[in-house]
Amino acid sequence: MLERFTSVLLCTLMLITRPALAQDDTPLRLAIIGLDHGYVEGVLWNATSRDDLTIVGELDFFDVAAFHDGCP
Repeated sequence: MLERFTSVLLCTLMLITRPALAQDDTPLRLAIIGLDHGYVEGVLWNATSRDDLTIVGELDFFDVAAFHDGCP
């Protein structure tokens, strides 16, 4: 009985930890279309301090927003 419990427990632990081990460390790529709305400012500002997020898209749009909002 203990042997079966141990086997079930081991299989359960393997199934639970497998998705966590399979994740890669590449940052999430985020594209924002249209910078006309005010809420985009918060997304861009917060993204500059995160390592797990990369903004992708037209560089000139990001430069305009960064210049306007004082982003580094």
